[in-house]
Amino acid sequence: MSNPDHYVFSNSDHDYGRNVPEDDEELCKILDTSAPEAVRERRLKERAGRKLRRELREVAELKAELEQKIWRAKLAEHYYVWKTDVDSSLSPSAPPLAQFPQLPDEVCTCEELACKFEKAKEGGLAACEHDLEQVLRASGKYSRDWLRKERLRWHPDQIAKKCDPTMRDLLIKQATTMYAQFEVLIANERSSV
Repeated sequence: MSNPDHYVFSNSDHDYGRNVPEDDEELCKILDTSAPEAVRERRLKERAGRKLRRELREVAELKAELEQKIWRAKLAEHYYVWKTDVDSSLSPSAPPLAQFPQLPDEVCTCEELACKFEKAKEGGLAACEHDLEQVLRASGKYSRDWLRKERLRWHPDQIAKKCDPTMRDLLIKQATTMYAQFEVLIANERSSV
């Protein structure tokens, strides 16, 4: 007598040249009435379990993809809000700059230890080059040439012309940091080309 757990079903459809999909072949094994009832039930449960795991994996992948799209949309929104703030703060007709246009806190998500240290410095920027990069990429214009053009806005001499004299030292320090971050992004873009 054979062990019901090792029951083998031979599919006669292959003998006639019909190519049966694996799933159909598995279903034929499950529904084979000559197999013991316990074997058929176990196979049905295993099949349902595999199908459920496959569907859960697909749902998880779709969820991750959707979350990524939502995050990119939020980044783009943050970029345009920040850009509007920068444009109005640095325009020739703007009043003297009293506060540095910081990146929104929501996008300052870099967790690297060195970056956390730099962000924690008093009077420093709340963003590192990784935060800046992800926001700038959301612009849809990210390239070495575009970065070089954008970098000019943050040159300490440019900021010095526009800042409130009482805040001059702090704003020049922050502009120097921002300018250096642009330099890093340009160098990274140069090395990836």
